[in-house]
Amino acid sequence: MLIDLHTHTTASDGEYTPKEIIDYAVQRGLSAIAVTDHETINGLDSAIKSSKDKNIEFVPGIELGSRAPEIGLDDVHIVGLFIDPESEVMKNVSVELRQNRIVQKEKIIEKLNSLGYEITFEELDKEASGGSYGRPHIAHILMRKYPNEFSDTTSVFKKLLSADAKAYVPQKRLSIKEAIESIHQAKGIAILAHPALCFEKDLLVINRFIECGGDGIEVNYGYKGHEGWTQKDEDYFIKKYRKIAHDNDLLISGGTDFHSLPEFPEVGINGVTKDEFEKLKRAARR
Repeated sequence: MLIDLHTHTTASDGEYTPKEIIDYAVQRGLSAIAVTDHETINGLDSAIKSSKDKNIEFVPGIELGSRAPEIGLDDVHIVGLFIDPESEVMKNVSVELRQNRIVQKEKIIEKLNSLGYEITFEELDKEASGGSYGRPHIAHILMRKYPNEFSDTTSVFKKLLSADAKAYVPQKRLSIKEAIESIHQAKGIAILAHPALCFEKDLLVINRFIECGGDGIEVNYGYKGHEGWTQKDEDYFIKKYRKIAHDNDLLISGGTDFHSLPEFPEVGINGVTKDEFEKLKRAARR
């Protein structure tokens, strides 16, 4: 696809710095890329500077976790694209949500300790290296400490950190409507991220997202490898959500959700076409 609108850096829980993700995207031949770190805009300035004078278009973004108790979900992800990096609204939201992340991770660590896993918040802080604290950071620590039990982050999440696992603690989040409004106030467009990861509630989430004023959905996303899904599953989801977007007059976005290699697809494998990208840009300029 070579236009990737969903990536993460060390500003949240990715392994590449903002400069490294830009350099990697240029090396891969991407014509455009968005950095959409979890609930922080701290990496955007560096990414903007790194993209200048390079043959690539940079899209400032963010990924916000939200909750929809009315349909029984507390972890619905919404990507904001073309946001104003200087938005005071988004700065304030980022500060509030970072504190919520800290509280959640402290409680997860307490649960892990009660289950017999030795891990401290100091270790998490070191692992995050100044970025926002993510469950993947905890997973990496546990993989190193318990290599005979965990071979990859997927196995850690399945046993301990996913929403129905032993050590999971929900994070205090914005509602879907609040997340969308925050993105709009920051002059961005709101995209429902990876709807298939809402499983059997995907259509309920999409309908709620539309009701709350959302702008588009991620269609071409790297589902392969999640939940044991194959390329055939990914192709099915892409076709399904493309039709839903068309039928509901929604914008189409897409990306790899890149955090690191080899756990995620290489930057640019999933994303949007040039035509889809131009439609997103036009919507952002309204």
